[in-house]
Amino acid sequence: MGDLYSKCGCNCGVCPLFKQNLKTKADRIRTAEGMKFIGWNPTAEKLKACSGCQSSSGFTYIAKCRVRMCAKFNNFKTCANCSIFPCSEVPQVSIADPVSFREQREKALGQEISEEDFRAYIEVYAGMDHLKVIRRGLADSEINEIERLPPLSSRTTNVPEGLADESLLSLHSFLTEMKTSKMGLKNTDVYAVQQTQKKRIEKLFRFLWLVGRHGRYNDDESSLVIDSITYFDSKEGKIPATEDEMKLIFKMLKKEGVKGEFVPLIDKEWKTPLGHLRKKESRKKNPAWKIRLIEKPGGQDLLSALQSYSLGLDKQKGKRAYSAFSKIDMRK
Repeated sequence: MGDLYSKCGCNCGVCPLFKQNLKTKADRIRTAEGMKFIGWNPTAEKLKACSGCQSSSGFTYIAKCRVRMCAKFNNFKTCANCSIFPCSEVPQVSIADPVSFREQREKALGQEISEEDFRAYIEVYAGMDHLKVIRRGLADSEINEIERLPPLSSRTTNVPEGLADESLLSLHSFLTEMKTSKMGLKNTDVYAVQQTQKKRIEKLFRFLWLVGRHGRYNDDESSLVIDSITYFDSKEGKIPATEDEMKLIFKMLKKEGVKGEFVPLIDKEWKTPLGHLRKKESRKKNPAWKIRLIEKPGGQDLLSALQSYSLGLDKQKGKRAYSAFSKIDMRK
C-alpha cells in the first residue's frame, strides 16, 4: 500500500504492522524479526494487525495515544495542520531523529542495519520528518488554531487547622508545589501536553510515595535511600522506570532543595539499550542500582517528614493510603 500518514506523521501505509502488510505467516515472521531494529522483540504469533491511526479504532498498540487524541480533539487531519506545529509531543510517540536512532540501534545490536531494513522499520516511524514535508505542502487555510484549555485542576486538601508540626507544614507546601508544577513543559494549555503533564505529576507522586514508604532514612545525612530490587518489588503502580524519567524527577526535586543521586551498582546492564532501568544484575540477585535523595544542609526535614507521613498514612488508611497521599490529606 502507498503512503498513509498517522496524526503524528508515522507512515501507516508502509508500516509492517498495518493490516494490508501483515496477512501471511511469512509477513508475521519477517515483521517479528525486523522489530528488533526498534528495540522490540515480539513473537510472530502475538503480532496484531493494525487498521492505522486514522481509522476509528486507532493504533492497535497504543489505545489512548495522547497525540492522536489531541489531533482528534482539535479536528486536525495530522499534527501538521496545527497552529503551534512543531510541538514537543510528536517526538515522544515517534522517532525524532532516525539517523541517530539507527546508529544507537546498530551499536546495541552489534550489527549494521541495511538501507532496506532502515526504511522498513525505522524511517517509517520518523513522524516529525514526514510532518514537516506535509506542512510545506499545506495552504494557509489548512493550518488551524489549536484550542487552549484551562490549567489542570489539582485535587488537594488544605492544611488542617491546628497542624503545628513545621516539617509537615513544609512537606504540605512542597507537595502542593509539585502537584501544580508544569513539570518542565511548555504549552500546558494544549491537550496533548496537558496529558503529559498529568502523567508526569502522577509518576512524581508515585515515586515520592514509594521512596517514603520503602526507603531507608539516614539521619546523619538527612537522606532516603532505596535500591532497585526494593523499588520494583514495591508494586506501587505506574512508577518511573526509565533513566530519563529519573532525571526529570531529580530536576524537579532540586528546585525544592532535595538532591537526587542515581548510583549504578554494577558496571553495565543497569539499563536496557533504550534506557529502561533494570531490576537486578543478570543471573544474580544483586540490585542493579540505588537512588539517594539528600536534603541540603539546614533544610526543612522534608525527607524525614515524607517518610513519617507516608508510613503513617499506610498504617492509618491501608488500601486508601495512596489516594490520601495524592491529595496531600494530612487530616487525622
